[in-house]
Amino acid sequence: MSKRLIYGSFEGSDDDNGRLRPHLSPLQQARAKVERYFDTARSILDKAKAEGRDLTAAEKRDLDGLEVKMDAARQEANRAQGHAAAAADEAFRRLEGHGSSNILRPGESFARACAAIHNEPAGRGVDFGKLVRGMVTGNWRGADLERESISNEALAGGGFTLPVSVSSRIIDAARAASVVTQAGALTVPMEDRTLKLARMLTDFAPQWRDENAAITEGTPTFDGVTLTAKTLACLAKVSVELVEDAANLEDVLYSAMGAAIGLEMDRVALLGSGEGQEPAGITETDGIGTVNLWGTGEGQELDGYWPIVRGIRECAINNFAPNAVIMSPRDYFTLDELTDGTGQPLRAPQSVEAVKRFMTNSIPTNLGETPVNDASLMVTGLFSELLYGIRTRLVLEASRSAADSTGSAFSQMQVWLRAYVRMDLAVLRPKAFTVISGIRPFLGEEA
Repeated sequence: MSKRLIYGSFEGSDDDNGRLRPHLSPLQQARAKVERYFDTARSILDKAKAEGRDLTAAEKRDLDGLEVKMDAARQEANRAQGHAAAAADEAFRRLEGHGSSNILRPGESFARACAAIHNEPAGRGVDFGKLVRGMVTGNWRGADLERESISNEALAGGGFTLPVSVSSRIIDAARAASVVTQAGALTVPMEDRTLKLARMLTDFAPQWRDENAAITEGTPTFDGVTLTAKTLACLAKVSVELVEDAANLEDVLYSAMGAAIGLEMDRVALLGSGEGQEPAGITETDGIGTVNLWGTGEGQELDGYWPIVRGIRECAINNFAPNAVIMSPRDYFTLDELTDGTGQPLRAPQSVEAVKRFMTNSIPTNLGETPVNDASLMVTGLFSELLYGIRTRLVLEASRSAADSTGSAFSQMQVWLRAYVRMDLAVLRPKAFTVISGIRPFLGEEA
């Protein structure tokens, strides 16, 4: 004998073996079983109570059997809930059109991911130093592999599209130099100009229910965020002697280019304007938390950890536990120099000790208007909710005659290297971040 079971907006039926029809999710089916077994047990107990008697032997056996079934159904529900959480995480991390996630956490290799995407060996032996030396001097002796790697990649303007093995290692050097990446920002290789990702807007909404009350399904909502590759150029100046003679040219180039790109990745992630070809950073993203210390326009001195506490509190109010706070070097060392009433270093509150502190020169210390133009800001948040999308190929140009307002490569006997990388970024969940603005330098008690 079958009966209809209605749970919220879902409808199903059970057969004589207690199986639920498959148009309920596994988690809903397991929870429905628990409720059905519980209701059956309650009806047995209520019947005995209403009749003013003890349970019969048969009823006791039925209750024991129902308890075993409820335990099994609860375990089934726990497993299903774990699978549902994993599926939600995978939906969030999955790239549209791909069968698996290529999103990289800090420390995971962009080079290795790109090698898999382009079906190339991860450790392909192209030497960046030999490649640049050959491009500049025309001397390819001992660099056959390097010359072959760009033989079909020359561009009309005189530059070269670098091999994936070289491009990706420059990106890894940039990521290593990026404070925002160290703080937890994710990276995804972009094979095309655009890339669409899933983004969770609202969380699951569990609820308590009265006996016999219908369950309203609490479903998280998702939307899509589209990364569109924008051009970022960096310039490195190296001496002709270094290019011609240095045995460690490859290391020098990776370090110089990586540092330059990494610093700009930090700036745009934190302060990007969103205008023209510049991505919008955290401070220009709608929906972020704010702690405004400007007051009447004068700001407040950094005389303790309390501004960070307020930022952490704002994230917590929005149900996020921040893992890091990023600030200027001035403010970082100001906090280190603070002392308590006994002259000992001022201890940070527990909430601040729980987050990592990072510093970057990408955060200015001249914000505000005269006479108050020495303010800065801090950004605290859960930085895994920020993602860089980076194309897998870079373009490199080399010149011995280029010039700018500071001088010329020719007169200074230098080689100027200009690299183009195309990338974008997205703040996946704005409420995971709080910007603390109006922070002025601590002038001490005598000021």
